[in-house]
Amino acid sequence: GGGGKSHGGGSGHGHKGSKGPNRGHGGPRGGGYYHSSHSSSVYLVGREVIPNVHTFADCIEHSATSETIVSYYSNGTSRSYTYYTVLDGNGNVLVSDCTDVKHTIQDNIHYLLLKKGGKYGIYSHDGLLISNRSYSSMSEVAPNRLLVKVNKMYGIIDVMENTIVPIKYKEFKSVGKDLYITKLNGYYGMLNSSNFIFFPQEYDKITQLYDTFVLKQYGKFGLADANANLILPPIYDKIKKQGEYIVVKKDKLWGVFNSSGRMLGNVCYEKIRINRN
Repeated sequence: GGGGKSHGGGSGHGHKGSKGPNRGHGGPRGGGYYHSSHSSSVYLVGREVIPNVHTFADCIEHSATSETIVSYYSNGTSRSYTYYTVLDGNGNVLVSDCTDVKHTIQDNIHYLLLKKGGKYGIYSHDGLLISNRSYSSMSEVAPNRLLVKVNKMYGIIDVMENTIVPIKYKEFKSVGKDLYITKLNGYYGMLNSSNFIFFPQEYDKITQLYDTFVLKQYGKFGLADANANLILPPIYDKIKKQGEYIVVKKDKLWGVFNSSGRMLGNVCYEKIRINRN
């Protein structure tokens, strides 16, 4: 089984389909077309079904087949929708009519992360739904760490649905290896998938600047490195990029840092000009 990455969202070993017409409308298979005399200015002129077979990384116990239904319209546009069927190692159907399929292995046990009926759930290796809740989105962001969305809020659970990061955040943005900027009650913070909090939810804004993060609090600015280690407390009047450097201002004096946050010049200059050869 593979892992995945998501905030909501992420990537995994599953495959997503785009919204499209209902599969029950029929139509010839294998690239066939039919024509419609519908009087609407834009109408369906053809449909085809494209089959495919998918495997999961490091897994021989499960595979999936898919059908991508593509509908073509008179104005030259098309829409597609993909449905997946999960199979066991003997080719027996475990779960059908899925619109996203992901797979993971934890403690040598296989789990399926499937989207069915518009919601995600956690399924056992033999295709039984074992999760108690349904989720709007789900992706594996670290081993046994699933970033999920419920009622427009994000959090992280494990495959047994134990809460790792409370499902309460309005925003949950991946900004590095196992590092996230979160938003709660209008304020920003930073944490990892094990709920280690680098910065609590008390900043007006946290933004990436090259390989650093700018922290805004009470109208002042601070700086953290790529691993969320604090370089400068939020006491500076301005932090911005200048060329490939970062310049900071406090009490009308300037200092300069490289793109990783290493100080190149103390905050003691009335002006800073970047010369390029």
